[in-house]
Amino acid sequence: MNTTEAVSTDLSSESAEAPSVPEESIRERAYELYLERGGGDGRAQEDWFAAESELLANMLKQRSS
Repeated sequence: MNTTEAVSTDLSSESAEAPSVPEESIRERAYELYLERGGGDGRAQEDWFAAESELLANMLKQRSS
């Protein structure tokens, strides 16, 4: 199971309302991921989804603690 599947599974079992991550937070994390992999074009969407998934997983982890 990948992170996105884990997040969607957790969301459906926790509540009907999914938490949302502020767009600015996703943008900042996606840019960090871009820099971490050395830049290069063509993977913006991948960076965005990875950032969103990571931030959602962190939010869910904090909610369950």
